[in-house]
Amino acid sequence: MRFEEDLIERIRPDAALVAKVSSTTISLMALIRDMAMAHHEVVDVRLVGSVAKETYVGRPDIDVFILFLKETPRSTLEKIGLGIGREVLPLYEERYAEHPYIHGTFDSFEVDIVPCYHIDDPSQLISAVDRTPFHTKYVLDHLLSEQRDQVRLLKQFLKGTRAYGAEARVQGFSGYLSELLIIKFKTFRKVLEASSRWNFGTKVTMTNGPSAKFPSPLVFIDPVDETRNVASALSVEQFAKFVYASQEFLASPDERFFFPLERSDMGQDAIKRYFDQTGFKVVIVSSPRPTGIDDNIYPQTRKTMEGIRTVLEQGDFHVLDKNFEIGRETRMAFLLMTNEVSQCHKHVGPPVWMDNSDVFLDRWRGHCVGEPYIEGGRWVALIRRNHTGAHDLLVKEMAKASIGSSFKGMEFSVIPHEQVISGGYESVLTELLDKRLPWTI
Repeated sequence: MRFEEDLIERIRPDAALVAKVSSTTISLMALIRDMAMAHHEVVDVRLVGSVAKETYVGRPDIDVFILFLKETPRSTLEKIGLGIGREVLPLYEERYAEHPYIHGTFDSFEVDIVPCYHIDDPSQLISAVDRTPFHTKYVLDHLLSEQRDQVRLLKQFLKGTRAYGAEARVQGFSGYLSELLIIKFKTFRKVLEASSRWNFGTKVTMTNGPSAKFPSPLVFIDPVDETRNVASALSVEQFAKFVYASQEFLASPDERFFFPLERSDMGQDAIKRYFDQTGFKVVIVSSPRPTGIDDNIYPQTRKTMEGIRTVLEQGDFHVLDKNFEIGRETRMAFLLMTNEVSQCHKHVGPPVWMDNSDVFLDRWRGHCVGEPYIEGGRWVALIRRNHTGAHDLLVKEMAKASIGSSFKGMEFSVIPHEQVISGGYESVLTELLDKRLPWTI
């Protein structure tokens, strides 16, 4: 289609970028190889990822793996691999997958230098990253040259719909999964024709043989390791959004699926109007940004939010929705049906004829509003609440929340509804309240 051909021309890297990526990669690989091959433990140095496969969109990261003999102790692998990374990349940071690797910049490109083990087969995995060279080889062996542009189309579609990236921040589609989808279904359009009909639990494989089962919204069996689901990082929300985006694009193709408009923060007037119209309330819990990498911080933030949600729900504050943002500090926003509840709540006890009904009476007689009474055959007592406001509840009871390890020992601030809507929290509120899909903005 002309529409897709025009998009490919827009997305495909221009000659200047391709030349720059190539020259930088050659220089980087030569430098790393010279250092690495001086160590008898090193077997090879390999370029992996989208640069190796020529499927990158925009300015790519460059991923280099240093492959070590299987017999190499983990401590030696890390010492040599990280040492080379630190020497090659003057401005670097140490990151962690299953074991540490070095991230930094080289000639203005972001670079990952990752030590791993040289294995003959993925069944011999010593660390999870040992699969990556096999992924690169599989794509190089099976992706036709003319399909690279189809991969680029799919990747840009995923970027435009905000579903690209398997990292914890996004919980979307990895680059490898995008490439496998094109290998499986041949073209971008055929991928969408298939995905528009996906249901929760859809399984995709390269072969028709038996494979492991996974409790995921999408299962794509890794062709180099049939015990692994390539789509394991994909959240239900991202899966559902991609299915719907596929349906919408096929019905009405538009470049906004690839290049959506930027979402502007809601203004204070719009925020106040939302709460006036709905009657809902909001409370925000903030803390300093935890130390560590995003792939650790984001799951721990989600766990902490779930713990806080439980505390709110146990206090009879119904949480309608929640969202968070991580910048210099972490802000967790909770949309509530109300931020004030009654002085008492109804506590339903056992049936009157149960042997333990006297325990209920002994516990609450003289300690509730009025006396326990019978309703529907059960004892009921009206119990005074310890907290009638969501803000007060969280200030006093945050210690009861099950929080992520990254937040242990941190100080939390609880910002009440009135302060939140008075300004300064527009960004996190926009993410919470503006439900428009990216291509509809």
